[in-house]
This record gives sequence, structure tokens and C-alpha cells, in this order.
Amino acid sequence: MMIDRATKEQIAAILAMPQTPPYLKPVFEVVRDYGVGYLTLLQNGDGLEPDRLKSQNPMITVVGDDTNAALGPDAFDAATLKILTLRASCVAIISSEPVPNIYTLFSLMTGLLRANTLIIETRPEQEHAWVDYIRTLAPHTPVILSTSLPEAWET
Repeated sequence: MMIDRATKEQIAAILAMPQTPPYLKPVFEVVRDYGVGYLTLLQNGDGLEPDRLKSQNPMITVVGDDTNAALGPDAFDAATLKILTLRASCVAIISSEPVPNIYTLFSLMTGLLRANTLIIETRPEQEHAWVDYIRTLAPHTPVILSTSLPEAWET
């Protein structure tokens, strides 16, 4: 789902839907109130036209690598993921339960600071792959890692 031209009424309808997770509400509120873009990137999906991703408006992107199985960066269109990663001012990799404060923080960064942000929702078995991907492609981009299994990093 890409929201870059939604009306305030359309965003209000999304916020009112019972299936909208509470932790995503700050994201949609910032889209509504500050005119930023929103993109959900799903596994094995088609890539997006590069020009569409180079908007002057800041964007919050949520990468959904936590569906039936976490597949890591290779499960996403390489060109699209690369553009979104290089545009991001900050990245969060969340393999734990959703952390509402991270979504709120990234919403504020995008809305108030006009920064592109990238939230990667994954599972513990793909943490290393995502961290390695970000470190390789954008080594100076700050990364917040929310994990539920600290022992996964003892190797």
C-alpha cells in the first residue's frame, strides 16, 4: 500500500477501521496532518518505479518481512529496497512484538524533521540478514534494533 495522495478523509477512514493496529495510528496521523508519504513493502511484491520513490515529500516505509515466514532482504525487489534504504535517515529493525514508541518516533521524525524513515518488521531468524544489508548498503545510517532474543546475537 502506497499513500502519497490520500485525502484527510481517506486517512480518517483508515484510522477508524478496527483492523488498523494501534501502533500504526501515529503513522497515519502524520500522513494525514503533515502530508508525508507512506509505503508498505511486502515480500515477493513487484518493484515500484524509481521516479515514484524519489518524491520530494518525506516518506515512512514499513517493510513487511514478518508474514507467514521471514525471508530477509532477498524476498524484496532489490532496486526498490535499495532506493528506500539509501533515502532513509534512520532505520528500525523490529523482530520483537511491535514497539509503539518506535512507530511514534519515526512518525515524528518524518513529519516534523521531514526525514525519510524505514521500519523493517521481521522475525529473529532474519535479524542478522537485515542488519548486514543495512550495514553494507548504508553503513552510516543509524539503526534501532528491537529484538526479543538477545541470545541470537551471541554467535
